[in-house]
Amino acid sequence: MFEVTYSSREKSYTREGLTAAGITEENVVKMLDVDVSHQGWVCECDSKIVGFVMGNGKTGEVWVLVILPDYEGKGIGSKLYDLTETWLGSLGWKEIWLGILQDIQVRGYAFFKKRGWVDDEMRGDFRIMKKRLSDAPTTKV
Repeated sequence: MFEVTYSSREKSYTREGLTAAGITEENVVKMLDVDVSHQGWVCECDSKIVGFVMGNGKTGEVWVLVILPDYEGKGIGSKLYDLTETWLGSLGWKEIWLGILQDIQVRGYAFFKKRGWVDDEMRGDFRIMKKRLSDAPTTKV
């Protein structure tokens, strides 16, 4: 999954940057313990991971969604995203959020806007976007 991240069109981190932020392969494996916080899905084509998504069930964040450039525009990102939104909604989140590069020209920005996401605030180099989940249970605020 890390190789997909470094090979994506819209990179926000280098390997060194991720390591400095505490995002290592070992830490991601720990996060994917559902009892801890995160859930993730991958798309594999010809025995190769070509995209993946992760969400944080404790914070309601779409944590990462990455597709290799050669596989963009094939519906993979949409399917992976839908899995994450549905999962977060099933946990009771009424509103979910994500951080994206601040440049509105990146493909990811249009992807999320098309799905009902709105700009919320800027945090450093990242644009925070939010989406209200209208049919989610009301157990979390």
